[in-house]
Amino acid sequence: MSSKGGRIKRTKNVRNLDSHDAPSLAQSIIDEQPNIIPAGRQLERTPPSKSERVTTSPPSKPDGSPTSEQVVKDEPCGQEITKPLSCNGSNEVLQHPKVKDERKSVKRSSSTAASATPGNPDPDPEIFIQGMQGYKWTDTDLEFVYQTKWKKRVQQAQQELSDLQKSLKSMKQMRDMGFAALDKIQTELSKVASCQRLQQISMEILLRSLSSSQLEGLDLKALLAKLKVADVHCTTAEEKAEFSKLKTELEKAQVSREKEERLMKDIDSYKENIKQIKVNVDTLKAEISALESQLSGKEVSGSLLTTVCCVLADTFST
Repeated sequence: MSSKGGRIKRTKNVRNLDSHDAPSLAQSIIDEQPNIIPAGRQLERTPPSKSERVTTSPPSKPDGSPTSEQVVKDEPCGQEITKPLSCNGSNEVLQHPKVKDERKSVKRSSSTAASATPGNPDPDPEIFIQGMQGYKWTDTDLEFVYQTKWKKRVQQAQQELSDLQKSLKSMKQMRDMGFAALDKIQTELSKVASCQRLQQISMEILLRSLSSSQLEGLDLKALLAKLKVADVHCTTAEEKAEFSKLKTELEKAQVSREKEERLMKDIDSYKENIKQIKVNVDTLKAEISALESQLSGKEVSGSLLTTVCCVLADTFST
């Protein structure tokens, strides 16, 4: 609190001073605070040359008080010194002669620092060199800038290639999915009946309850509008019952056909047996005729005739 009160008192005293006391007051302020860095400002990367420093020769008065400005030491950019211009208390800001230029360089250096922040991963390499006042580019700088730009372009090209590959892969997946969906739709459409078939079915269902004159000249849309869900269910049930009946009859016909086929096979086998028996009979007849011719002049015994008759009887019985 004491220091604050001292500052207020000093300010009041400064306002009450005359204009000829301004140089001594400015020199005293500079001597008290020589290394003040103004808040929110930045120093130059390269300090100004000695020729830019403000120097004035202070002639001395007999009483020893200075009458003109003293030598101003190198102060940071934006150093401000307050001095009264008149006795009425109006103030003015004393600045370094190069303050405006230095502020411009500060803004440029701040923009350079902003461009190289971590949020900007690819800063322009020229900014690092352009931000330096009075700096001349060397071959190494040019090579560095060239290599940096070339690497940046390569990275951009690689990123674009990766993005294109990803988009191509996604497009291929979408194409495959589209082909699969198209095949599925075509399969479902193949299961759906055609318009003519639907019109025929609608006519058959409606003819159960309506006359043909009432349905004459109607298109498919009108026929479908006249259809009712109950009529469709009833017709479907009747068709299913008729189908089951026909299926039962078909099964019976198949059974009878199988029996008929077995009988035909038996008949064929019997016919073959009869043919074989006929052949055997013919053979026996030939043998009998041969025996009769041999025994024509002789007396045939009764036992031989009996044997022949038994053989013939057995043959015909089989």
